Amino acid sequence: MDDLVCYCNGKFMKESEVRVPLWDRGFFGEGVFEASRTYHHEPFKWVEHVERLYRSLAYVQIDPGLTPQQMMEISLTVFRQNEHFLSSADDYSLVHRITRGQAYWAPATGPTVLVNCADLHYEDMARMYREGVHLVVVSTRQVPSQCIDPKAKVMNRMHQRLATLEAQMVAPNAMPVLLDMDGFCTEGATYNVFMVSKDRLFTPSRDKILTGITRTTIFGLARELGIECYEADLSVADLTGADEIFITATSYAIGPVSKFNNRPVKKPFPGPVTQKLIAGWSRMVGIDIVDQCVSHGKK
Repeated sequence: MDDLVCYCNGKFMKESEVRVPLWDRGFFGEGVFEASRTYHHEPFKWVEHVERLYRSLAYVQIDPGLTPQQMMEISLTVFRQNEHFLSSADDYSLVHRITRGQAYWAPATGPTVLVNCADLHYEDMARMYREGVHLVVVSTRQVPSQCIDPKAKVMNRMHQRLATLEAQMVAPNAMPVLLDMDGFCTEGATYNVFMVSKDRLFTPSRDKILTGITRTTIFGLARELGIECYEADLSVADLTGADEIFITATSYAIGPVSKFNNRPVKKPFPGPVTQKLIAGWSRMVGIDIVDQCVSHGKK
């Protein structure tokens, strides 16, 4: 693997040189993170991701000691210093991780700020487009907003990991859908959920989920394509009866769902509305997102 350049607490260095203090509060989940990506080696929605990063930082009361503009400049520098490792058809994910720094019983060091490039998992995404996603409703619940606001992208995601492990008890590559305390669908482990009914899009209400950058972009794309899109409280029965289902995330953008709770979705995947959105997304970013995943996934 390439020893990529990253940013760590004021310095650009090789990933192999990074050292995090033993008592860093990030090990206790006390921090926030973001993951964005490039298309054609150009940042995609990085401003929106950095803005959300700073909203999360404000929520957990961490001052990174950097302005959003400085964070953008650091991010671009990290990417450009690693760009030569990419082929012309390849792209990176960019990851921000910021913790409160060392615990109160250790010497104060200020916040830990890490920015690094990461490979996109094309093989997993290629399988998603070939086979479709198998979504499974799990018993592990979404953390209530009375405890932690889901719109803050905090590091502690243990409930999502447990939900994934639970889904994989049904099928090896199954992915979870978490319910809220009232039994309505919220989101997955690292993705938002959409369903199609009578050519209209529906997605869970924003007050119960992390409002993904891709999710927000889908709303705008749907309007451009003449597709009605609504937020609503969605039950398991609603998704069971959906014509189409897909998930959205930064890395793969739109992941078509072929099974829900071990049963085929009504329309063969990807359904016509999902196909229309995938095609629209590909035009928007100037690259065939399915072809990029599938061609890399064969390597």
